[in-house]
Amino acid sequence: MEPRPPVHKELPESAEAPTPPPLAKPPVILGIGLPRNLVLTGMEIRRPTGDRAVIELLRQTEFDLMLVAAKLEEARVWALMRLVRSHWPGLRWVLYSDDCTDALEIHARSLGAICVTADERTIEELANS
Repeated sequence: MEPRPPVHKELPESAEAPTPPPLAKPPVILGIGLPRNLVLTGMEIRRPTGDRAVIELLRQTEFDLMLVAAKLEEARVWALMRLVRSHWPGLRWVLYSDDCTDALEIHARSLGAICVTADERTIEELANS
């Protein structure tokens, strides 16, 4: 018995090529008090000006991570983070600092900070998780 040649089915002209999967969107970070020259490769940073703008953005947009600079006026930061934690308890946030004191880290963690870092790889990993 002879082998049969392979059968090739042609698609009808109306058939469309499969659509590729959508590109993954970059993580969106809410940046509070970050240096203007800070660029996090592959991440979109929204930088509101003022506490009211922070609250408005939180109401309107979904964020993957909130990144808060340690260099801001501490009393203002802690008041804002208490408010954020009470209204958006599931929002993960990181204190952005490369020279944080133990007392500052303890205070940040008591308000829900998941990490204290200025390392881009760590921030990217947290934003994507």
